[in-house]
Amino acid sequence: MFEKTVVGVDDRQGGRDALALAAMLTAVTGGELVAVRAYPYEPRPSRASVGGFEQDMRADATAELDRIVAESGATARRIVFGDTSPARALHHVAEEEQADLLAVGSTHRGELGRVLVGSVTAGVLHHAPCPVAVAPLG
Repeated sequence: MFEKTVVGVDDRQGGRDALALAAMLTAVTGGELVAVRAYPYEPRPSRASVGGFEQDMRADATAELDRIVAESGATARRIVFGDTSPARALHHVAEEEQADLLAVGSTHRGELGRVLVGSVTAGVLHHAPCPVAVAPLG
């Protein structure tokens, strides 16, 4: 059903929950899992573009994504993408990858087993290029 699932991953519970949900769905459907870690980056010249700051941010995001995916036991292709908006970064990757599903996590402020939409998830839901699955907390 879902040939390619893109999942937003960060080091919070919601990101880990999203990865777990996407891995389960991928295991059932046999599709490809693409784990995405967004990091703050603006392509215009600024302090962030001076002295290798962006490269350091990208390297840190890559190391974090590698660690989280390895700890989860999931098999996923990994992409790090810089943007000032994590939701826009996920939209961009989902479009580029021609994803059938985009998975994100619930905010940490919700109740266990429930979905409470945070700002990034709300941003992903608006104008998503494909269906969106929101993983419940825990």
